[in-house]
Amino acid sequence: MSSVSTLETLRRQATRTTHRLHSLPMLVLMPHSRCNCRCVMCDIWQANANKQELSREDIEQQMGSLRSLHVQRVVLSGGEALRVLRPQGTLVILDTPMYTDPTSGARMVQERQSRFMATYGFASDALPSEHFLTPARLPELSRELNLSWQTYYPVLDWRSAFGRTLGGIRARREPARFPVILGTRP
Repeated sequence: MSSVSTLETLRRQATRTTHRLHSLPMLVLMPHSRCNCRCVMCDIWQANANKQELSREDIEQQMGSLRSLHVQRVVLSGGEALRVLRPQGTLVILDTPMYTDPTSGARMVQERQSRFMATYGFASDALPSEHFLTPARLPELSRELNLSWQTYYPVLDWRSAFGRTLGGIRARREPARFPVILGTRP
């Protein structure tokens, strides 16, 4: 978990006490109304007939507001990505661990499931998931999903690189990398 600066804490407190937004740490955007899910807590799918979309220009017009509200994270929501991906659209994969060796990924999944079971008392794998990717899995997914991939590995500062290596040594497995993966349809 990341720590919150004193200034950010004051902004959040001002938001709560003045009922005016001074800080918006996380922004959830619904980039389109083509969602194919029917979640109980959401009604965005009822607007499907309108087929509304946020354009790049819409977002660019709001950048000043996003900066002034100190937005730190943006979450895109609105259905299963592959089902709503337009022709020549782009699918972005973030926060998915990548392992060169699939046994390292399998060990990570086992560790994660054990921690979840110990904390909550039931299994966390009710929904099927890939859990992690490998460079060898991307070409398979490319054929299955008709996507071409571009993978970008962020450059880590020395502290992050050291922490990643140390974590791998402690876990006795290859440390995960977290690339940004872009998938586009031809």
